[in-house]
Amino acid sequence: MNKYNCFCIVWVWLFSGVFFHIKVYGQTVQKGEAKSLDELITSGEFFLNNEKYIDAFTQGISIVEVAKESQNLPAQGRGLLMTGKAAYRLKDYPTSLNYLLKAQAVYEQLNDTENSANAHQMLGNMYLDWGAFEKSQEHLTEALALHKANRDTLKQVTSLQNLGQAYVKTQNYSKANGVFQDLLTLQKTIGDKKGVVQSLKNLASLSALDNNYEGVIFYNEKILEENEDVQDPVIAVNTHNNLGLFYLKEENKAESIKHFQEALRLFSTHEGTLGLTEDRQATLLINMAVAKSHLFDFKGAHEYFEKALELRELQEHEQGLAEVHNFMAANFLVSNDLKAAYRNGIKAVDYALAAPAKKDLADAYHILSEVLAREEDYEQSQYYYKKHQQVEEELQKARQLRQKELERNQREAEKKENELKLLIAEQEKQAMAMRQLQLEGKQKEQELELLKQQKELQESRIKAEQLERERVAQALAIARQRLEAEKRNKEIVELQREKQLQELQLRQTELEEAQKAKAIELLTADKKLKEQKLKEEETQRKYMYGIAGILGLGLTIIVIGLLQKQKANKKLKFQQELIQEKNKELVANEEELKHNMEELEATQEEMALKQKQLEKANVILEKNESKLKDSLEKLQESESKIKAQNEVLEGTLGELEAQNQRITHSLKYAERMQEAILPTAFQINEIFDEHFVIFRPKDIVSGDFYWLSQVEKKVFVAVVDCTGHGVPGAFMSMIGNTILNQVIKEENIHSPEKILEALHLRVVDALKQKDSQNMDGMDIGLCCIEKLENEKFSLKFSGAKCPLFLCHKGEILKVSSDRKSIGGRQNKKVLTFNCEHLLLEKGDILYLTTDGIIDTGNQQRERFGTKRLLNLLNECNDRPLSEQKVTFLEAIDRHQGNADQRDDVTLFSLKV
Repeated sequence: MNKYNCFCIVWVWLFSGVFFHIKVYGQTVQKGEAKSLDELITSGEFFLNNEKYIDAFTQGISIVEVAKESQNLPAQGRGLLMTGKAAYRLKDYPTSLNYLLKAQAVYEQLNDTENSANAHQMLGNMYLDWGAFEKSQEHLTEALALHKANRDTLKQVTSLQNLGQAYVKTQNYSKANGVFQDLLTLQKTIGDKKGVVQSLKNLASLSALDNNYEGVIFYNEKILEENEDVQDPVIAVNTHNNLGLFYLKEENKAESIKHFQEALRLFSTHEGTLGLTEDRQATLLINMAVAKSHLFDFKGAHEYFEKALELRELQEHEQGLAEVHNFMAANFLVSNDLKAAYRNGIKAVDYALAAPAKKDLADAYHILSEVLAREEDYEQSQYYYKKHQQVEEELQKARQLRQKELERNQREAEKKENELKLLIAEQEKQAMAMRQLQLEGKQKEQELELLKQQKELQESRIKAEQLERERVAQALAIARQRLEAEKRNKEIVELQREKQLQELQLRQTELEEAQKAKAIELLTADKKLKEQKLKEEETQRKYMYGIAGILGLGLTIIVIGLLQKQKANKKLKFQQELIQEKNKELVANEEELKHNMEELEATQEEMALKQKQLEKANVILEKNESKLKDSLEKLQESESKIKAQNEVLEGTLGELEAQNQRITHSLKYAERMQEAILPTAFQINEIFDEHFVIFRPKDIVSGDFYWLSQVEKKVFVAVVDCTGHGVPGAFMSMIGNTILNQVIKEENIHSPEKILEALHLRVVDALKQKDSQNMDGMDIGLCCIEKLENEKFSLKFSGAKCPLFLCHKGEILKVSSDRKSIGGRQNKKVLTFNCEHLLLEKGDILYLTTDGIIDTGNQQRERFGTKRLLNLLNECNDRPLSEQKVTFLEAIDRHQGNADQRDDVTLFSLKV
């Protein structure tokens, strides 16, 4: 009767209501096995895709461990993301949050925007299912921005779909509308016809939630236009049905009838070929029946309702049967068949109570009230109307409670995320510190290497300067040798010049002697001639010319000798000039050599000074090198210690994380086992008209439990606080629950004080406390309620450190318990308890609580206390119990604030 989702809208003439819902659905490796990361990742993805989430979770942890060992950060990110996805599918949201946040941190470190977007997307989806819708919006918005930056259109579509859903959940319809409009535009761009239709459905639903019927009609008309391409008869039938409904709301009966008739025509044409599930078939049949009813074809409507009823009976769908009978009752009411309307209304009540389905129950009571009013049975009509109002109030309180729970989920999720982010930041800080130490070590090594290089360079410079000194010394020696050679050459040249002069003088002397000899010879010849002349006078005239010729020859020889002497003198003079020039050159060379020698000597002195400076610098470098070596050795020693500690810590952390996961899964299973022994709401509702339970374990499992049992006309109710909390307390609670059942049901002990005495003895015996140091036990408050005549009730109460609070005629009474516990060592061998007898009236309220509420502390370590509890009971005891529960939860949360929960909290309240 209240079905409006992405598939259909249904409506009843008397109860016009529209309801909106959108849903987008987004290994085990032994340590001894040597598998590559690729193999692990492939098998992990296989497990995820085949819904083997526990195997995928285990495989993801293995990937993370192997990736850490090989320092493969991208693979580590994939393993973390896989583990987070698997935990999310297992609905272990805190564990999923832990791994997804770690994956997000890894991908941000890698600057991998694609996988960072995937991590944000998964976080948004997880928060959406967890009920932390604002956190979901935060991460989905971030995922959408990254998908846009990466130009990943398909993932943008997914982000927009889920982001729109998150805004709907927080009733932020304006933002949801904007998101779905963006989604519609994107789907039109990529040509996603079915997606366009779905987005138009979402926009129509938002308009319906905002009571914007024109908008609903507009978007449904658009759906029909788009469906011309899709050609989906189911969409066509539902859309025409919706248009008929909303045109009717707009009082446009002509258009309404037209669309209802078209819906019926299409349904009749395609009824056998729609290929729908039984659930969808039933819903569509109801829609068609409603259409017939709007066309005043009540008989035809009844036929469709009968078909829907047959499907629901085959499914054994109690809520669906209640819904159909409500529709049928409304149809008979509109057609004025009051008996049939009453009969179907009663059946709707029966099925709604069995389901249970409170909304259908409220509608059934309303229909019955209308039927009886028309039959003028106003007393019964008023009775059912009050029932209707009562259920509606319960629904309203349930919605408020659900809202409070969602807000609490939001706070818890934010707290958990902040804690995990701090933990991840601390781990990253430690990793950065380690990297800093490694960097400093490398820097020290580099500095040492640099010093070594400087030292080698210094030594090279010293060697180079030594070689330069040797070269200069060699050059100086060569210069000296050259100078000496020049001197020797000069001496040789002087000797050669002197020799040449001597040779010239000798040649001149020889020439003069030759000339003299020739002159003597001439004189001798002349004498001979004269002698001959004297001897040979006769022949004088013959030889006159000969003598003259000889004299001329002699003169010629003399002249030639003089000329040669003059030429030799000139040559000698030229050679003397050359020698003088060479002497000048030698003098200049000697001065240059002297100057070079002076420069070489100055260079030697400078190089000697530098050598001393270099030797001093080398001594300093050697000292620094020694210090650096010592520092490096200490640093390396520290680094080795830190590495070893870090390896131990990482190994321990990995073991602790794995152990924590195993413990958490075991505790989750233990939680389900513990929940199985607690009385269900249905069991309690069968006995009491109203009740509420606040049950908050400090850890996953609790040392507290509440208990209920009915034996004949007696009802036994108890709350029990076992020693400790968590696993030890949970074991004690199992023992306590078992013994209570044995004492009351098997041993038929029904007096509360005797039950506590028997419980004490059996706990002492079960835990062997007589022969051991075991001091465990439990506190308990136990009531035995028996109905008397005239709406009176007998109450017997016995307690062991757990008092009873009673609201009688608007007054809060405290019934004290004995100041002794069950189990443990007691001063008395036989432990006895008191029993209080009270007479109750219908409407009185019992409150049984452990000390968890009273001991709840805030950040100032101030207890909630008995006084505050009594004030709270006086303040709200006149309200319905469902509302009281909300008030209690708000008061506890307000007092506790951000302080940690100290103990298990249990409060069990019921109205007799």
